[in-house]
Amino acid sequence: MNGQQHQQPLETVLAQMALRLRGFVMKVGMPDGVYDGEEDDNDNYNVDDGDEVEERTLWRRVRTLVEFGLAADVRLVQWLSEMNQRLLDGGGPSRAKVIKTIADRLQWVALRLSLRSLPPICSPRIHRIQSLDKCSSPDTSSIAFQSEAEVTARMDIAGGWTDTPPITYQCASPPAVLNLSIKVNGKRPIRCRCARLEAFGGVFYTQTSNGNTERTLHFASANSVFACCAQPSKLGSLISSILIVAGIVREELIGGERIRQFAMTGPGRGLYVSANSDLPHGSGLGTSSILSGAMLAALWRLFGKSFQQSELIHAVLRVEQLHTTGGGWQDQIGGCAPGGFKLGTVCPGGKRECQWRAVPIGNSLQNEMSKRLALIYTGQTRLAKHLLEEVLLSWLGRDQRILRAVQRLSDGARGAEKALLEGKFPSDICREYNALKKEFTAGTMPSKVAELSRELTAEGLAEAAWMAGAGGGGFLYVWLREHRTLEELECFLAGDKRWHGMGVWRAEMEVAEPMTLRRGWTLPVNEFNRL
Repeated sequence: MNGQQHQQPLETVLAQMALRLRGFVMKVGMPDGVYDGEEDDNDNYNVDDGDEVEERTLWRRVRTLVEFGLAADVRLVQWLSEMNQRLLDGGGPSRAKVIKTIADRLQWVALRLSLRSLPPICSPRIHRIQSLDKCSSPDTSSIAFQSEAEVTARMDIAGGWTDTPPITYQCASPPAVLNLSIKVNGKRPIRCRCARLEAFGGVFYTQTSNGNTERTLHFASANSVFACCAQPSKLGSLISSILIVAGIVREELIGGERIRQFAMTGPGRGLYVSANSDLPHGSGLGTSSILSGAMLAALWRLFGKSFQQSELIHAVLRVEQLHTTGGGWQDQIGGCAPGGFKLGTVCPGGKRECQWRAVPIGNSLQNEMSKRLALIYTGQTRLAKHLLEEVLLSWLGRDQRILRAVQRLSDGARGAEKALLEGKFPSDICREYNALKKEFTAGTMPSKVAELSRELTAEGLAEAAWMAGAGGGGFLYVWLREHRTLEELECFLAGDKRWHGMGVWRAEMEVAEPMTLRRGWTLPVNEFNRL
């Protein structure tokens, strides 16, 4: 290896190695009978007995590197590089599974290392050891027994992906995302309720999504909350991360020992939290981040903590990192911050705080939006678990295609703002935005959805159609051509069996405060029966 590569961040070196190994596996293919599905748990790294010692011990050695923070060990990088080249030179279909496994491990380590470079304002490592009373001095006169938050969804117009850590902090120029707050089918689709419990201890959590209620979870101890927070595939992991960032669950170092406990103050030794969304799972409308904002706001209101809008936006960013889903800042700005259309960015230097500004539009364009803006639920379950990891791996590996796309995304968001200020909806930028999303990962637009998009254009129905959020399924945004109607769009979908399971949902821009926060509500009897 040359000296220049030694000077690269270790996460970049590891990401480039992982990308090379993945490219090799794609070239030779997996052997027959090998299941290429979910990886084993990271703690159970095993390869066949016939593999070399270096390959069998790779995971343990590199994990040790991460745990001890030895991010500049040139000898280890040299060893990894030599092993990487040997695998490529001597590999074949029979060894593809081993090579893929090693690539997965290198990717995992690269992503873990990248989290260490995050600024304190969004790093979960800085904020885990805290309690509610350390966040602020609660106003005991404002402590409530019940609280409720109701929030809009988010529609991204341009610039998505530039808000995602670490991309958002490493852009050559400041990132930018343009989005807006929307009601869906006439309602704010995301809600949260919190209540103090006199007769029960611990935290009870119930989640309802698109009418389907999961079972009620009970966190009897603070340790159970910490054990769940970084496992996003488990029900209850999101609320666990929220409880920690909110300061409801306390972790302190006392005499060299970590002590975890609930930070319940005032009357009521238990806590009930209910989350409800009218949106299907994987909608692409920012549900999890916006729900996090709603729950944080409701919990802080319940415990009498005053907070600014900016504090809420950054707290959600920390929830995403602690939850290990790695989301950015645009969802909570779009769904929780006032202003209708908003342009968000990150301040260069200093604390790297997120900022945003409202983008005002005239009555004429607002009327046009009520007639021409629509959502199509594609019926495709978004398989987005690995989309973010793929994008971040390419970014860390300094993939030039991704680097160029990030710059174009930021430019597009600023161009879209300019168009809105001129009274025009930026449909051309939305089309380019969709094309740039596909630059990031091939899974952005499923084949059936791509076919629908082409048909909408060919039939003269859509001026622009672009995937919601990261894509991979969920909703398709549609800006209708002038003089075409939502009813015509509904008839088009209903008249072709290819679009079975798809449907039109109404989108309405929310120009008022997108989050309604209230104190006091009645816990239904059937909810008590769940406890």
